Amino acid sequence: MITCKNMHDILIEPLKAPLKASQYSAKARHLLFRLLEKHHIDPACFYEDDFGKPFLSVSSLSISISHCPQAIACMIADTPCGIDVQPKIDPSEALLKRTLSKALQDKYEAAPDKSLWFTQMWCMKEALYKQDNSQKECFWQIDPYHYTGLAQTLWLANCCLVAVW
Repeated sequence: MITCKNMHDILIEPLKAPLKASQYSAKARHLLFRLLEKHHIDPACFYEDDFGKPFLSVSSLSISISHCPQAIACMIADTPCGIDVQPKIDPSEALLKRTLSKALQDKYEAAPDKSLWFTQMWCMKEALYKQDNSQKECFWQIDPYHYTGLAQTLWLANCCLVAVW
């Protein structure tokens, strides 16, 4: 049995060039296996549910994976966790209405750098969605301003990474 207290760890691999669609999952899995081995966890414990959410079969630890054309990231924590990495997004009006509540749309309108604000908000919402195993909440209803857990935001060139645990 693996027990860790107040533990989280993140591996990030910047990509020099975009990959073929089929290569992202394999590269992300390889990065995750490196992280598992670092914590003396057998990679054979890794599995995905019917929705592609990653789990460990013999551990109380939680894992999360994300990738975009600029980077691949994975995370392990002793509490439910989520990670997301995205390039900077210039959202359309339709995307704003589909993904943000009215209150968040108002905050978007007030942001000095709208693309930066939206990208960070998107990553935070995506990481929180991944963290919540029940997935009962609609994506647009997630409000990161009400999140009370731990979070880390990092910008890598033109790419945002958000991890929550």
